[in-house]
Amino acid sequence: MINYLLVDRLVASWHPCNVFDLPLTITTEEIKASKPCPIFSDERELDYDIGRIHYFIDQLKKGEKIDPIEQWQGVYIRTVTIIVYFVDGNHRLAAYWLNKNKVIPAVYGGRMDLLHYLEGKRKTCPRH
Repeated sequence: MINYLLVDRLVASWHPCNVFDLPLTITTEEIKASKPCPIFSDERELDYDIGRIHYFIDQLKKGEKIDPIEQWQGVYIRTVTIIVYFVDGNHRLAAYWLNKNKVIPAVYGGRMDLLHYLEGKRKTCPRH
């Protein structure tokens, strides 16, 4: 089943720029200055990550369908908020965030109260 999660709520818990060691102030224009990289590579360097994000931004702008991310609740819950982990999809989340999309398709695994929060059906993030 595909769920549609709010990008801003995902980014608040798991910011894609931290994953790739990019500045939080990076812009779509800075990403667009890179060469798109549609092919997965084991040689993961910053140029690859930026190019992969660029590729997904291009796909979104063209209206292409992009595979959903895989999002899972972490193995533990902090007292302040629930930590969200991605099995797959950091480049796509970064592209959706930089492209200012409100929602992202995801295959979700975890607590229903957290799913409802990430979908926007619940106002507050569950704590326990």
